[in-house]
Amino acid sequence: MAKPTLQELLQIEHPVIMAPMFLVSNVAMSIEGMKQGIATCIPALNYRTLEELRAACKELKAAKTTNGSFGFNLIVNKSNPKFKGQLEVICEEGADFIITSLGNPKSTIESAHKVGIKVFCDVVDVAMAKKVESLGGDAIIAVNNEAGGHRGDLSPKQLIEVINEACTIPVISAGGVGCKQDIDEMLSYGAVGVSVGSPFIASKEASVTQEYKQACVDYGAEDIIMTERISGTPCTVINTPYVQKIGTKATWIESILNKKSISFLEEYLNNAAPTGYEWNGQKIWMDYLKPYVDEFITDTYGSAVAVINPEAPYKVVIEGHADEISWYVNYISDEGLIYVIRNGGSDHQIAPSKIVNIHTKNGIVKGVFGWPAIHTRNRAKEEAPKPENIFIDCGCKTKKEVEDLGVHVGCVITYPDEFHILNKSNFVCRALDNRMGGFMIAEVARLIHENKKQLPFGLYITNSVQEEIGLRGAEMISHTIQPNVAIVTDVTHDTTTPMIDKKKEGHIKNGEGPVIAYAPAVQQKLRDLITETAEEKNIPFQRAALSRATGTDTDAFAYSNGGVASALISLPLRYMHTTVEMVHRDDVENVIKLIYESLLKIKGEETFSYFD
Repeated sequence: MAKPTLQELLQIEHPVIMAPMFLVSNVAMSIEGMKQGIATCIPALNYRTLEELRAACKELKAAKTTNGSFGFNLIVNKSNPKFKGQLEVICEEGADFIITSLGNPKSTIESAHKVGIKVFCDVVDVAMAKKVESLGGDAIIAVNNEAGGHRGDLSPKQLIEVINEACTIPVISAGGVGCKQDIDEMLSYGAVGVSVGSPFIASKEASVTQEYKQACVDYGAEDIIMTERISGTPCTVINTPYVQKIGTKATWIESILNKKSISFLEEYLNNAAPTGYEWNGQKIWMDYLKPYVDEFITDTYGSAVAVINPEAPYKVVIEGHADEISWYVNYISDEGLIYVIRNGGSDHQIAPSKIVNIHTKNGIVKGVFGWPAIHTRNRAKEEAPKPENIFIDCGCKTKKEVEDLGVHVGCVITYPDEFHILNKSNFVCRALDNRMGGFMIAEVARLIHENKKQLPFGLYITNSVQEEIGLRGAEMISHTIQPNVAIVTDVTHDTTTPMIDKKKEGHIKNGEGPVIAYAPAVQQKLRDLITETAEEKNIPFQRAALSRATGTDTDAFAYSNGGVASALISLPLRYMHTTVEMVHRDDVENVIKLIYESLLKIKGEETFSYFD
């Protein structure tokens, strides 16, 4: 069966979509395009508020022609916190079609189809195209390697042909079209139409300067180059003097977690740093930070501080904590079994069948948390694991054999579980609580150095010890630094997994962004600076309300030195205090971005007083 043409899909005269162009496309352009018998598309992100988007929908609907159509482009991934509202407005007001970009279009397709709106989806490869078809998309926008932004790797001919072979829904080509001959060429490859952007920039209605419009007319194909500096993804631009100045290398936003970062993270996480024994991890952390800071401060119990601008009188702290939960040897039985007590909030229910490392002067002694076999237990009166009945077996038959290995009361015990990545985007390890905090603030310091930012204050990148037993390290180091401001980062619960009561714990989800805390210890003006920064920089975030205390080092800083303006930015985490703690890579990057961008908003003179 023949695929419908773009004219048949949208009841238009010519097989052309005026591509959505950020801050270029507008209602006037779309109305003029419809008069010429084409489809037109505007990015929903061109409108700062949903009310402005709604007004544009109404105006376009009133101006719609019989041989033209209009639609909107939606960014459907987490970088667009307004997505749900934008989709709702478009579905309520009506449009002929939606083009989705940069995410999973499932919810868009489902909502749009209910009200008769068609959905076309940007793809760059066959796998994405097949996914769109399986979700019920009406057509595929094949974004090839000649497109202006969000480019694919394949040529127009290659991409159109392989998608047509794999899919039954129509293919619209995006990229490499500047005239009628180009349109004919794309149609000959099997496209049913084209999505065209650049030529329309020269139109009278485009929201750009006259100089830009003239440049689009004057410059030729030989003047077009590719750069990653504009949006972080490869795009084609005119090789102007400005482009020559900024270069083509990717922006810092795209290189936050580079290979060196991940290598450091893996080494840092895999090293054991139980409460009271953090120093080896601190040395790894300090070695990584050496190129990016001016000096270090350490204290008697092991907290470490990397300092930028140590001479500045105004002091800002960004802080995480370095320790992980563990166990202590508490008693060795005559039969050679080891009983334990907690060092921090170790979970007794996960202990049975876990391998452990017992840290001795002679090195690591391996052991296992034993547990009776299921066959031997009385299921009617089955006893649950608890601190009083869990025990470690290190293969010894007597207490003396255990002691001969170097094990004694007071030896600390950790789990050996190491770092790995699930499904390309989820970091899993023990001790993400809160070794991730130390990692993220180290990355902030690196970005400040690499981007040559001159801060008007002293920045104290602080990795505190002994948080897991009562915020003790932060309490000590806050008196040493005596900061004016403290931005603390820790982990918080993803509450979307089973057996968690959202009414009690709130609604927080991995992958949906950093969590900004509301609590008495959080200084509201500082928190407002952070939330406003997130909104301005389009950094997705979530909110959490905390009763009385945050339970993090925020409390220690806030209530020190007569009161320090403090705020808490948390990283959503699944399975806290287990050996399979899990965080999403996007959240890690967005916490780093949010701290970095918030620091750039601080002038170094704020009191954050409610009475100023």
